[in-house]
Amino acid sequence: MTTEITDLPPEILAKVFSFLPGKCLGNVCKTCSCFRETVNIDSIWQIRCALEYNFTNPQGWNGSYQDIYKKILVKYGSLRGLYQRDFKPYGGIAHIKYDTGQILVCEFFAPDNPHIKLPLRERKLFSISINKKGEAEVLCLKGYKGPHTCKLIQKNQKLKFKCQQTSNHRHPKGKEKELEEWLVSKQEDFSDLSVMKFEEYYLKTGKYKFEPMELPRPLQNVPVQPGLFKGHYGAHGIEIMHLSYDKDLKNINVLKVTGDVNVPAMNISLFVDLQRPMILNLEQQESMHMLREIDTPDIPEENGPGFEPRNQPFMIPNSCFNRVDSVPQYCKYRFHGQGRIAGHGYHNPSLTPGHFIVFDDNTLGFMWMELLSFSMYSRVMETFD
Repeated sequence: MTTEITDLPPEILAKVFSFLPGKCLGNVCKTCSCFRETVNIDSIWQIRCALEYNFTNPQGWNGSYQDIYKKILVKYGSLRGLYQRDFKPYGGIAHIKYDTGQILVCEFFAPDNPHIKLPLRERKLFSISINKKGEAEVLCLKGYKGPHTCKLIQKNQKLKFKCQQTSNHRHPKGKEKELEEWLVSKQEDFSDLSVMKFEEYYLKTGKYKFEPMELPRPLQNVPVQPGLFKGHYGAHGIEIMHLSYDKDLKNINVLKVTGDVNVPAMNISLFVDLQRPMILNLEQQESMHMLREIDTPDIPEENGPGFEPRNQPFMIPNSCFNRVDSVPQYCKYRFHGQGRIAGHGYHNPSLTPGHFIVFDDNTLGFMWMELLSFSMYSRVMETFD
């Protein structure tokens, strides 16, 4: 006796259909009423949510797995990840993740100056969820009057959020009060620069553009693992940087994720020549003049090739400006490098010599020879899963 597939128990059919991609299940529904009823079993969509979009927690969502898959994940599930904000000259970093009952877009800022070892500051920007009408809804979470409507445009992996009610972002007591609160929250040394930044943010308050940003995988035999760091940039405060290697592992490039009016975001801030390491004693570090005179390093052969640690004492000359209270007295590596400097508006950009110092895998330094200053960098510890 021949058995038709429609004669199979619903739980067996559901198991079979759970192996099909979600985009194919719509066609299965058109086959017959038996298949349509089976496809509506939510366990099938639970599996598709997990396998296709790594979505496993429906807590707080207004709908079934099938609703979440069809109304949210198909259109927005692939957006999860890390993004660079296209906002010249300041840039920015954002993360799109699953949250309770919503997909959440958060922007991250460097900690208050000069506390580079503190976590990044997080601010919620937008949410994507299923509203009470059972429809997908994008909301802007900024401002003083609660969530409000927002438009999301996706094009070539680039995202553009455009708030529909920018008046909700304005301080109820006016622009001057908003500026006053901004200056207090920033706690920066130069109020003129902070006011300048405020004006840009004030004008672009309802417009956000993002491009995907990928972090490099861990590497072997390198002096420091690639990734994101927070670093001091003088009057501009703390900025977020992206450290990476060239394909031959001969150079380190440190890219600005957040920038300033001198050197904007998405420009290389530091170049490090890994083929020019050095070992210095304390006498050689007593003055910036002596450090500038060091050119060809003297690396003992017994220290080994490649990137084996070259442990050595470290100190900052008295003539070198430093805003860090506690600086390590020893470092693992020291290399010749160059740092990017420029005038206001990225005018006449040039490279200035410096020393790149690796204290440990999470703590770096750069000594700007001509600027007579020292910058400390601390790894961003947030994982952005």
